[in-house]
Amino acid sequence: MAVGRDRHAADMAPRLASAITVAVFLLHATAALQTLFVNTRTPVPHDPASVAVAVVLLGTLFALQLQQTRWVDRPERRTAALLVLAVQAGLVYLPAWHFAQAWVGLHSFLLGTALLVLRGPLRWLAVPAVLAGDALHQALVYYSPQDVGYGIVYTLTSGLVIFGVSRLGAQVAELSATRDELARSEVALQRAEFVRDIHATLGDALTSLVMRGELARRLLVGHPQQVQRELAAMRTAGRRGLAEARKLARGYRDAPQGASGDAPTSRRALRPAWALLVAVLVGFLVSRQLSALQFPNFHVTELVVGTACMVGLVALHPLQVSWACRPSRQGAARLALAAQAALAALPVLVFHSLHMVLANVLAASALFALPHRIRWSAFAAVVACVALLGLFAVETAPLTAVNYVIIALNGGLSIYGISRLLLMVSEVQELRRELAETARAAERLRLGRDLHDLLGHSLSTVALKLDLAHRLAATRSDRAQGELDQALSAARAALGELGTVAEGHRGLSLRREYATVRDTLRSAGIDVRLRTEHEPLSTPVETALAFVLREATTNLLRHSTARRARLTVRHDDGGVTAEVANDGVGGGPGEPAGGLANLTHRATELGGTLRTQHTGGWFRLSVRIPLAVAEPSGPDH
Repeated sequence: MAVGRDRHAADMAPRLASAITVAVFLLHATAALQTLFVNTRTPVPHDPASVAVAVVLLGTLFALQLQQTRWVDRPERRTAALLVLAVQAGLVYLPAWHFAQAWVGLHSFLLGTALLVLRGPLRWLAVPAVLAGDALHQALVYYSPQDVGYGIVYTLTSGLVIFGVSRLGAQVAELSATRDELARSEVALQRAEFVRDIHATLGDALTSLVMRGELARRLLVGHPQQVQRELAAMRTAGRRGLAEARKLARGYRDAPQGASGDAPTSRRALRPAWALLVAVLVGFLVSRQLSALQFPNFHVTELVVGTACMVGLVALHPLQVSWACRPSRQGAARLALAAQAALAALPVLVFHSLHMVLANVLAASALFALPHRIRWSAFAAVVACVALLGLFAVETAPLTAVNYVIIALNGGLSIYGISRLLLMVSEVQELRRELAETARAAERLRLGRDLHDLLGHSLSTVALKLDLAHRLAATRSDRAQGELDQALSAARAALGELGTVAEGHRGLSLRREYATVRDTLRSAGIDVRLRTEHEPLSTPVETALAFVLREATTNLLRHSTARRARLTVRHDDGGVTAEVANDGVGGGPGEPAGGLANLTHRATELGGTLRTQHTGGWFRLSVRIPLAVAEPSGPDH
């Protein structure tokens, strides 16, 4: 369930990021368009034809900006992105001679796109070039140095917003799209680690065992004492290998490790985004100062006090963003929001003006500090307070009050957009890490199960055959050679299964397993009766039943004193059942964390069930699997 929620969140993240990006672009375009209707300084064409042309041009610029965000970090689209940037430059500069002041705010789109598209020195040369063009444009329509200064800072700040939401939105989409690639990489790393572990633990030991076994075969006739020593050493090595295999299987099965991703590295990757947020906040602060200097009744005291209040207001916003995903800091976040509200209200109460109020920062912080059900209402309330204060509480012209509202709305959502996308990058990185950890842990569990079930059986057979060969070497050299040959065959099979376990190729043959189990149990002196009554089975079902026979045989040899065993595989109503029964004791509920737990998992994966039962001196293990079986899910499927 947790993995499902993580995947759903990762799937939704790019859509939410795209919605935030579109909203911020739309607000900036709307803010530029409003100067056609809210203008008090220079004549702007208001005739219907001019307004219609302005709307079409702004819509085109808006659409091109959205297209640029889809081409971020796509080298094959770089030429198209540069051509679109040239078209955007034309849409920003050419209509300016007709629309005058109404076209001033659009340089921010060009600046943001230049930062997004250009690379290397060109990127940083483009910034002063765009700002110089903006300054020239504003000087021609405003004439006031304060107006030009304010316009340049506004363009720079808004350009950083455009760049920030585009870049962060693309990063969210990229991180979300590559989450499965990271999970596959973690699985591959885990397999490589497993191969190193298993070859260091078992590979060399099995190879040495086979070589010593070949030597013992040649010494069986004529060198009884040396053969005894070799077989004793091989028996010890076989038992040690079996113990090491079980230990390694438990280590992988019981102690899954986390993904190899480095959380500090993810935090370092977010530093540029945090720096961008701080730059935008400072830009809004400086633009507010420059805007206030345009008013003739503005005093130095108000500048000093207002600046101090705005610095405090701005400094608390990054804390609000960092606390947004930490429930333990909700109380601190709301206290900080109250402090921000006080800092925003102080200049209004003392100086009866809105010149030094950063309502946009307060509105954005409310979206992070307050509960979901009221945060947008609080945002609207802040914007409404700016409108009401501008119209009724302070001496502000109506058009100026409207401008304050637009700044609060546009700036608040811009700050929120960058802040929220920054958090989304962090959240998607965390989701990727969790999904990678889940994939890695699942692969470790699979490796542990397969190591136990595949190699555990082979090594148990090796140990059994070496015991028999050692006992028979002195008296029955012919039988000892047969048992030794079977031990070497099992050891070679175990060597081959090392790669099978690592790669996950787990298809087993029931027919081959029947013969192996029958010969192994008969070698141990157990009377075996095998009955099979089934049609051809699918590979997943056949493999699961083969594992049942292997594990039941291994447990019988390790934990039981059985003299008789009965193995049955048969079709029943809508399924197939494998049952292994013996007249010994053990192998039942006392092994829930080992092989039986693995078998339970394999049966459950295929919709089946496992049962154990003690009746009449017999222990029975049965697994039933329905015939309508889907492939089990996992990293390899």
